[in-house]
Amino acid sequence: MFLNNDNGAGQATEPEDTIPAADDTEDEAGTSTDPLDAIEDEDARALAKAERAKARREARRNKSDDEPAPAKAPEGISTAYATKDDLKKLATNDAKKMVAPELAAVWDELVAIPLGGFDPMDSQSIVKNMEQRYVLYTQQQKAANEDPAKDFTTSPAIPQGGGNKTLPKGTTAPSLPGYREATPPTEWYK
Repeated sequence: MFLNNDNGAGQATEPEDTIPAADDTEDEAGTSTDPLDAIEDEDARALAKAERAKARREARRNKSDDEPAPAKAPEGISTAYATKDDLKKLATNDAKKMVAPELAAVWDELVAIPLGGFDPMDSQSIVKNMEQRYVLYTQQQKAANEDPAKDFTTSPAIPQGGGNKTLPKGTTAPSLPGYREATPPTEWYK
């Protein structure tokens, strides 16, 4: 008797092979042909049958460990029917053929940029989305290639030391608004 071995994911697995109990069969007269039934002590017979059951379970476990895992379906088409994933792969392959070569060259980097808002089953929508991702990609590359100290190195140098600071002839120092020269204390009360 086979049980439904549904693993909950909608796929049935192969039923386990059961080891038939050849010595548990009954003959036509209805008497058991199990040699352990010949043991008259009930406790000893129960213990012997329990040990036999343990040995069979252990043999079944060892047998399942020795068997190779079932082969998985190839990466291409998973079943005889086209699935949604298969249609998405077809649309993506069509979109790869439709984009410019510079986009196709960096396709994997573009896919890594998170940007939604496209239909994964429509190749035109995928192309538009990849073009938007390419714009973001070029901006990121431009920002990564810029020198962060560029703004600081292009500013004019400010003189930092003492020294004779003379103005060119004919120019006067600009006066600051609201600033007056200090008056000496001798002139405070005049």
